[in-house]
Amino acid sequence: MRRSALRISTALLLSIAMLIACSSCSGDGKETTGAVSEPEASEVSDSFNGIEFEEHDFDKGVCKDCGKDWQTCLYLDLCNYDHVAPGGSYVEINLPSDDGNVELVSNGKGFMLTYDSKIENDVQLSYTLRSYEDSFDDNGAMVYAVDMSLHTHYNKLVNYPDSPQITFVTTYECYDPQDIMKAYKTGDIFNNRNPFIAYYDTDDRDRKSYTPDSYDNDMTLEEMFEGSKLITREEFYSICLDNYKNFLGKIDSTLNNFKLSVSDIGIDLNE
Repeated sequence: MRRSALRISTALLLSIAMLIACSSCSGDGKETTGAVSEPEASEVSDSFNGIEFEEHDFDKGVCKDCGKDWQTCLYLDLCNYDHVAPGGSYVEINLPSDDGNVELVSNGKGFMLTYDSKIENDVQLSYTLRSYEDSFDDNGAMVYAVDMSLHTHYNKLVNYPDSPQITFVTTYECYDPQDIMKAYKTGDIFNNRNPFIAYYDTDDRDRKSYTPDSYDNDMTLEEMFEGSKLITREEFYSICLDNYKNFLGKIDSTLNNFKLSVSDIGIDLNE
């Protein structure tokens, strides 16, 4: 099954200059276009999958007890869960959510945390929180980004029946993760370098795209939907605003199993 436009773009970004020497913490190593209800608070047990994970006390993304940053702690926990030795290679964990799936990927420096909803009414929604090192910054600053995508028109591709034909993506990037929630409140979440792009895939693996400000689009949105009910950019933005906190909550609830949280890096879900 071919990966979606969102997964392709984020995987490319995460592959840029992301190596880190990791050592363990002390201890034992331890039509779905409407709004979705807010997640309930997750109850965190003392162990997850029979593994005890370390408690951390983070200040500005660095643990005051073990001295490691949040990215490193996440990576070590994923290695521990997957029973692999930390060495800088990517570790990928997939865990079920109540109505979808959460994927956690890290190599100790960059990370990609994705919630995928189930496909309902021919629509799947995906939300990704990710971080990667800015290769153009001399000091190796970390970029924090969120992507939200909508996938639709399944069973249209003969060679890829499980893949969507149409994908919408919006991306917001910043250097301070605290800016993410602020951008949702102010509307700046859609005033970024990549506010909207639509992809249309064909059976011969040809990909056409549409962006509102381009003078060289491959096709229009109307042509992509071919007479079926059109989802506009404005409707997609409304879906993003209706669901972003819920989807971040799904990711956060999964991180809670490892005794981690998005609040550790400054993303306050109560804002």
